[in-house]
Amino acid sequence: MQNLSLIAEYTHTNPLVYKHFIPTESYQSDGYSMGSYLGDNAEEYYFALHYKLIRGLKLSLSYSFSQKGPNYPYTGVGNSMLGLPFINTVVWYNKSVSLALLYEVFNDISIFAGYSKSLIKDQLQIYEPNYFLGNTNTINVGMNWGF
Repeated sequence: MQNLSLIAEYTHTNPLVYKHFIPTESYQSDGYSMGSYLGDNAEEYYFALHYKLIRGLKLSLSYSFSQKGPNYPYTGVGNSMLGLPFINTVVWYNKSVSLALLYEVFNDISIFAGYSKSLIKDQLQIYEPNYFLGNTNTINVGMNWGF
């Protein structure tokens, strides 16, 4: 179908994939992961439909399911990273459905509005602010200029 795009993504990161006992060998820069935003021992499914209604007007519908298992310590001794179970318990997960509308008014200037319904659970309370936990409805509006 013309002007319709379907996107499907899957991300899977095994336990300890971004860790190393020598700090300069880890996948971090100033404490931020250079890999997936979820870190290791996590997976994410993402599906989206984008439909271009008219020139510059795009409607998007997306669904995302992400989950993260516990962080394992990595000592670098022996085979401490081999055979660890992948997400044997879920410490964080997020299910979200979003609807968004974006209009490019001029070249590199666009306005947007969106709505998201999410269910987020965070057992450790370190990945999400408390006001995003549970069933939430989020509305966003804004403007992009230059990118």
